[in-house]
Amino acid sequence: MTTNIISVTDNDEINFALYKMRENNIRHMPVIDADGRLTGFYSIRDFLKFKVNMSEQLKSKHKNLAKYQIGVPAALIAFSFISIWLDLFGKNNNVILFCVVFVLIGIFSVVTARVNIKYDEE
Repeated sequence: MTTNIISVTDNDEINFALYKMRENNIRHMPVIDADGRLTGFYSIRDFLKFKVNMSEQLKSKHKNLAKYQIGVPAALIAFSFISIWLDLFGKNNNVILFCVVFVLIGIFSVVTARVNIKYDEE
């Protein structure tokens, strides 16, 4: 035990608490309120569990985004080949069909890139 107790207040940022724990090489830290009363403890294990949970959530978001990034262009290309095979738009309009499909794929790529930027900030 130490006589110089290092603590944080319940108003302090979590990153500040982690910084103090790393700087002082401690694994448990008391949390006090404005009156100096003990309200709880932070533990490195708590932060580790939080990080693992956040990592799992980010991995899940990435999987969902990857499904969209693969699925939508594949569906558009499949639709264009099916429409050519069934001759839905006429043989003269095949070039226009492919141009429209690839423009839609480009638009979709830009939209998903913006989604990537938004969840990278989390």
